[in-house]
Amino acid sequence: MSRFQESNESWARKLAASWLGGEKFRWELYSACLAEALNPQEAWLDLGCGHSDFIAEHSASPAVGVDADCANPAPGLFVNARLEALPFAAGAAGTLSLRFVLEHIEKLVVEIFDKTM
Repeated sequence: MSRFQESNESWARKLAASWLGGEKFRWELYSACLAEALNPQEAWLDLGCGHSDFIAEHSASPAVGVDADCANPAPGLFVNARLEALPFAAGAAGTLSLRFVLEHIEKLVVEIFDKTM
């Protein structure tokens, strides 16, 4: 199993366990899983961040918001870039998030993971 598949399976198991209880909305589950995954010693790339509001909620890790279509991002480190051409070296991030983005990019996910993790 690839690192990408292992990572996906880990997140899916955590989310599925919470869904069965039905006590939270999906965005609350996502936020809780992300908070658990963040490490203050590693960079976090929030790909497709929009206005970077989500980064403000999870400020424990050094974060970089990345989006190609955001004219006025929230204050903080922001990079205007397309997912196909990320300006980061391999291993630049400890955590990647793609909140409400995956449905827009089918075949880039593995390439992004392999390039930045």
